Amino acid sequence: MPYSKEQIKALLKWFRNDFFKWMDRPLCPNCNTSDKMERWGDATPTNEDRDFNATKIESYTCKDCKATVRFPRYNHPVKLFETQVGRSSEWANCFTAICVALGYPSRKTFDWTDHAWTEIYLEDRWMHVDASEQSLD
Repeated sequence: MPYSKEQIKALLKWFRNDFFKWMDRPLCPNCNTSDKMERWGDATPTNEDRDFNATKIESYTCKDCKATVRFPRYNHPVKLFETQVGRSSEWANCFTAICVALGYPSRKTFDWTDHAWTEIYLEDRWMHVDASEQSLD
């Protein structure tokens, strides 16, 4: 299969604009806003969380109604295809899995600042592909 930058650009555009969503803070289930959600720590992973490789569970509380929301940081692509939400590591996990499934030589990469992205082997070299920023190289 011939690989092209144009195909990757189209995949990035679809992934960022139509498929996956960025999450800073979850929505309050009662107030339907994320503005009042405040992080208060981590929760204990459930069996389902562990099944989908979520070892870190962020906990949030609404300042107004005091509702609590858990945000499991899933690492398993199958669960990420279901939730379609996360930050750079979830974006990179899911996007890399799609690239691999489509036959692109791909790998997930991360740095010491806790940012993650995909690298795809195109044009005889590894190219930086960041789905969360919709950037190629």
